[in-house]
Amino acid sequence: MQPVPPDVLSRLDLEGATCREASAEEPLIPSSPGTSELNERAPEFASWLAGQLQAGLTPCRGLVVAVAKPETGSRPVALWGFAERVTFRALTDLLMAEAKHEVDRSTEGYRTFAYAPLAYAQTRGSRVDANGNSELSWPDNAVVQYVVKADLASFYDYVDHDILARELLLRTGDYATIECLLELLLEVQRRRYGLPQLLEPSDRLSDLYASRVLRALRRKQWAAWRFNDDFRIATDTFEDAKRALDDLAAAARDNGLTLNESKTRTPSFRAYWEKNEVPEYADDDDDSDPQWALDILNSTVTPRDLATDMVTDNRINLHEADRAAIRAIRSALIRLSDPAEPRAVDVMPKVMNIVAFAASTTPYVLRYLKAMANLDRPAVTRTVTAIATEVSLSDWQRLYLLRAIRELGLLDSDPFTAWIMANRAQRYEPVVRAEAALALAYANKIEAQEIVRALDEEPSALATWYLVALRRLRHHGAVSQEANDAVRDESGLHATILAQP
Repeated sequence: MQPVPPDVLSRLDLEGATCREASAEEPLIPSSPGTSELNERAPEFASWLAGQLQAGLTPCRGLVVAVAKPETGSRPVALWGFAERVTFRALTDLLMAEAKHEVDRSTEGYRTFAYAPLAYAQTRGSRVDANGNSELSWPDNAVVQYVVKADLASFYDYVDHDILARELLLRTGDYATIECLLELLLEVQRRRYGLPQLLEPSDRLSDLYASRVLRALRRKQWAAWRFNDDFRIATDTFEDAKRALDDLAAAARDNGLTLNESKTRTPSFRAYWEKNEVPEYADDDDDSDPQWALDILNSTVTPRDLATDMVTDNRINLHEADRAAIRAIRSALIRLSDPAEPRAVDVMPKVMNIVAFAASTTPYVLRYLKAMANLDRPAVTRTVTAIATEVSLSDWQRLYLLRAIRELGLLDSDPFTAWIMANRAQRYEPVVRAEAALALAYANKIEAQEIVRALDEEPSALATWYLVALRRLRHHGAVSQEANDAVRDESGLHATILAQP
């Protein structure tokens, strides 16, 4: 990056951004190591980063982890270096404060969005004849007869930086800060489009970007609402619904986006009224009785099970599980994990197949297994062993399993040590190798020189993994004070994580 102008730098809250980034949840991937040290020493790190930005930060290239979606396909999740994430957050914080654009990603916010067409229909009233009578009852007699449901395809991937800059300039007039933001995005992503998925600043920037599409719809007098990249449009006739959908597609196209055809629907108002709920945005279930969760997991079967069992009613075929079935399995695992349900040990034989056939549930399965460890540790160990040795795992699943093995304290158990060492092989993604190195460092089963070499050769976005690994080896007495100090003095990030407690 070019040096950040003094006027911009003086307005960036780098210390606050450091604390917020170190405390941020990282959905869909295990949390980055070293955040506690960075949070504790935020002033020192922020001071170092300010100097780097003043001189011209050299950002490291971001990585992408392919995260399994509930049914098929994967979602590209960004993995950025910590200095880049803090800079991204600080610049976004400043611009969004100037833009005065509020973002609500809460479940209640989605409920309000989903209910908006119904509330609007109530204000429009009922269809009546010339005498003011109606042969139908609500909702069949509503003036609003159709609701367009649509969302944007691969939204974050196709946010055009130039269009984003124009919208930010319209809202803030802060050209210098916008230029810094765009330069950071370009240097980390190596392209002039796209926002890093699942980084919180991206959520706010993307929301601002999508507001352009909603604005275009409302200029055409459509009753339209938006929740991030989801849209609803209430119309009086099916012809209007088709016109509204065309206008939505055109507005998206004008901003470099396209609609997700598989999720585009024009249900009747009655159908929308009957199905107005919020299944996608709520993982928690308030039902205190865990029997439903036990029943869900017990109902899961594989094609092999079905071949030997004639009873198919109320079974979840894992090979053909749809989004609703995956959501039910996920909710069941959450319920049995928190609080830990003693009877949940009985369904443990089911979870290996769940991981094998429904990859997106892997984090929830491992959360369940960690909860079960206090109830039946030998059974958990056998199950984790089976998952590691018998299931074909994606790199994303390996990443979660490596973290779980470490957190379960299984590092010194067979066959886990050998399995973790195998994950250091070059054929796996860099983040998997980094997580394996961290696990081996906790067990004092990796040489310090290998960690130091990785700091030089592996992607810099993974530096915190290797720095924490070195810190753990130092704890084991496997790193001399001189070697530790030599690495520590390389940068402010190194100094923050390797500082003496």
